Amino acid sequence: MVWLTLQTYKNMLLPLDGSALAEAVFPYAAQIAAQLRIHPCLLSIAGPGQANTVDARRQYIEGAIYRFRESLEKVRQAMGVSSLPVQVHGCATQGTYSPAEEILIEAENRQMNFILMSTHGESGIRRWIIGSVTDRVLRSATMPVWLLRANAPQ
Repeated sequence: MVWLTLQTYKNMLLPLDGSALAEAVFPYAAQIAAQLRIHPCLLSIAGPGQANTVDARRQYIEGAIYRFRESLEKVRQAMGVSSLPVQVHGCATQGTYSPAEEILIEAENRQMNFILMSTHGESGIRRWIIGSVTDRVLRSATMPVWLLRANAPQ
């Protein structure tokens, strides 16, 4: 059995769908990034047939990086350090497949060590009918997936 340590984690993927629920991971991701010197990669995907929205996704990612850096600044202040050498990358891509498949493809292509994402709280019949991107990513990923309940206390 191979044992992994936190030292092996260098890159984490944060899939974002433009919702505040998805961005609920920012305070946690910022703390992980700061303490472990992990490089976060924020990902937003324009779905199939949404060719006009790739530019809008890029603009969203720029704003999301700004909001993530604000979370990182709060963590820096709480830790009492003057700077944190954490690189934040953003990516907006044109999706060809389902959002879950695109997340998994990007995670593999970008050599992410783990995926950190929030759940949106879908359950019961609604989740069964429309499915859950988080559930599909969790079941198909070849790397660790860390989940945060969107309504978790901070």
